[in-house]
Amino acid sequence: MTKYSLEQLAYRFGKPTETAAIRKQPEHFKVQELIRVEPDGQGEHLWLNIRKRGMNTQYLVKQVAKWAGVAERQVSHAGLKDRHAVTEQWLSVQLPGKPDPDFQLLESDDIQVIAAHRHSQKLRPAVLLANRFELTLTKVSDPQAVIERWQKISAGVPNYFGEQRFGHDFGNIEKAKQLFAGKHFKRHLQGLFLSAARSWLFNRIVSNRINEQQLQTLVSGDMLMLAGSRSHFMNQGESDLPQRLASGDVQLTAPMWGEGFEKLAGDYAQLAQSVINEEPELANGLVAQRVKLALRPLLLKPEHGRIDQVVDDVRIGFVLPSGSFATSILRELVSYQDVSGSAHADLGE
Repeated sequence: MTKYSLEQLAYRFGKPTETAAIRKQPEHFKVQELIRVEPDGQGEHLWLNIRKRGMNTQYLVKQVAKWAGVAERQVSHAGLKDRHAVTEQWLSVQLPGKPDPDFQLLESDDIQVIAAHRHSQKLRPAVLLANRFELTLTKVSDPQAVIERWQKISAGVPNYFGEQRFGHDFGNIEKAKQLFAGKHFKRHLQGLFLSAARSWLFNRIVSNRINEQQLQTLVSGDMLMLAGSRSHFMNQGESDLPQRLASGDVQLTAPMWGEGFEKLAGDYAQLAQSVINEEPELANGLVAQRVKLALRPLLLKPEHGRIDQVVDDVRIGFVLPSGSFATSILRELVSYQDVSGSAHADLGE
């Protein structure tokens, strides 16, 4: 039995008492990718915006490669999307000197091409700006109570990595330990396992800060991130910082562990170190693998949020920045059961 569980992590507003089911059918979990680049209309890369149902990203890539007559490595995507959902996803296909294939030959009941544009560069993960979600909760124990709790959620929840980051029964963390012990894995798997180890340490550091009741309180050494950017700076006691934090101009962070942790200082460093002392195998392994220290916002705030009761169901909509997890929002809103049969599916990064 694994010692890792998301149940170990603190809730910002206390564990929800209401219950619900998610993804009774694919239409109950809709995701739309929002990208930061406008295709320029020319070049050897064909960018496709595709609506898919009942298939994951890897399967869609296979279908697009077959349709275009290219190797799968010539098909790029920005994010991974789950099978048990209806998702609008961007892909690009490298077609040097070739015309666009017939889109009708790609389309089916479960695949529709929404848009197609040429571009001078292939699609990369950095192009993904955000994901728009529309979720329908069924079997809701008390819809009105869930709607009332949403008002708290809109203020922000812990920016935890979701269970899908860690694999079945947190197996990716166990694989990371094997990697640290010298076992060889393929390169892409190494990245997956290192990411799982680092994500778990981040989750625990955030949870520790909640338990210390310092989720929205400045502490010495705090590393703050400018809103809308990756630029950051250390809290040096500037008098205007509380106001800037309250206005959203800057946001608190927690460290993604790795080389360079010695630069952390003050209570910010101590909040992290108390977790690292309990997880030395993961922390030391990441440093030995030359993973670099990074920062991630402490809180996740849903943008353009809305919630409605539809008969006995509850429908919610929101936008999250890329790299964040819809499960982190749901976890604070309601105790949910995934009835799709895919409990560790990717709910949108």
